[in-house]
Amino acid sequence: MLIKCLYLPNAYTIPEITDIVYAMGKAVGCATGVKLKERNENGARKAEGGNRRERKLKTEMKRLRQDIAKAGNELYRRKQKRKATKKEKEIIKHLRTNMNGKEVTPQNLRILKEQWLDKLRY
Repeated sequence: MLIKCLYLPNAYTIPEITDIVYAMGKAVGCATGVKLKERNENGARKAEGGNRRERKLKTEMKRLRQDIAKAGNELYRRKQKRKATKKEKEIIKHLRTNMNGKEVTPQNLRILKEQWLDKLRY
């Protein structure tokens, strides 16, 4: 009540108070340089990163890039004849599920990596 008496002496209804508080917030935002989120014609916030189809494509591309990197790292590790760490064993398990039951051999990894690269380019 003290704040209302100090800053809102002439505001008696909830809509008046809401409008004044909103205006104060806008003024503070402009003074501090805070950018507002873009909004579409209905007043709702615009979707970050485009429409649903674009977002799905971006997430798919991100996943493909990660899988390609994992396959490349696994091929390099095998080429160096280095023992797999615990984390690398988890990655091998992940690759095995993505290979649809195929054996995780260097040849199969190369083939799968090329398929993922082609899919990413497409």
